[in-house]
Amino acid sequence: MKISNILHLNKYAEIVKNKMIKILILSGSLLSSYTNGKIPKILKILPHLKYFEELIWYTRPDKWSLVALFKITSIYEKKIDEIKFYRYLNMIFIPRIIEMIIQKKKITPQIFNFIIKIANNHDETLVFIFALMLNANSFNSDKIKFLTKLLSKSNLKNKRIIILIHVLIQIQPDKKKLMLLKLLIRKIKIHSSKTIDLVLDYFIKHKDSSCRKFIQSIIKIFYNKYIDKLSIEEKKSINGLLNYR
Repeated sequence: MKISNILHLNKYAEIVKNKMIKILILSGSLLSSYTNGKIPKILKILPHLKYFEELIWYTRPDKWSLVALFKITSIYEKKIDEIKFYRYLNMIFIPRIIEMIIQKKKITPQIFNFIIKIANNHDETLVFIFALMLNANSFNSDKIKFLTKLLSKSNLKNKRIIILIHVLIQIQPDKKKLMLLKLLIRKIKIHSSKTIDLVLDYFIKHKDSSCRKFIQSIIKIFYNKYIDKLSIEEKKSINGLLNYR
């Protein structure tokens, strides 16, 4: 191919790219105030393009209305492959949900049910939300209420719940985080002796915590659930923790 032809093609590609960026910026402006109706067609085509993750930012997804966010998420869940959808959730959907909670925006039953639907279909979403919120600077009562409700309503697989337990026992305990641990321990049966040992070590490590009584209430649940899996030494350790003053 002649150099002149290559230059012509490159120039044409640049024109197409600039035109697409203008359409994306305009679409983003429409999505920021979207309430109902059809989503701009470019958003449906976008996931099939090579640079989907870079191009979508021209629409400013951080500014989309919530209605637009949920409509586009529903479309992408059905239309794009699992890997791309997972990246979309991590890049756009989950940060927006966390932002809502941090900014104390109202989460209506419809919004909550939509989050539950996504979390149940893609349970790694809930693990990611959970981990990000636990590591946020301010872990307030709004967050604990949201996470507790989310965990109680979701159908997480055992392996995902064990990941959450592992995340929790790496963090300095307080009553809010311990409430989550209590819920998780109630929710599943741990089959891994390694996880049982780690949870027991966590209880021993924090036996002098200001939340000692609350920890003891969790230990009772833990003991009753795993009594058949505990060694004589572990049972002695737990009895010592329960009687610790």
